[in-house]
Amino acid sequence: MRWAAALLFASACREPVAPRLSAIQERIFTPGCTFSSCHSAQGHAGELVLEPGRSFAQLVGRDAAQETAAREGLRRVVAGDPGASFLVIKLRPGLPARYGKRMPDTAGPLDDDDRAAIEEWIRRGAPDD
Repeated sequence: MRWAAALLFASACREPVAPRLSAIQERIFTPGCTFSSCHSAQGHAGELVLEPGRSFAQLVGRDAAQETAAREGLRRVVAGDPGASFLVIKLRPGLPARYGKRMPDTAGPLDDDDRAAIEEWIRRGAPDD
């Protein structure tokens, strides 16, 4: 019971992720998305690698690889438009089944603050910062 309370306290006291790619990479992509079977150079699930130094080129302005999203002409990240970005669609609750599994798959869903940081980074033009 004390362990659960400590975990809850630690997550409540955590500093929010800054809406910069470098912070998102460090706090979200690297620890939660780059497992060997996921979005690493080895696994490259969905033809996407989210390792440091590769995320920007893999995300911004790139067509989505997921079959339905590709057919619909979605892009992974549309700079300035989080609502049109497939990355955001994959992270939000209520993902339509036609788009596969909600992400992150193995680390569990992102909390609202982490999703908000990604959306704000995109809203600001998705700079490589």
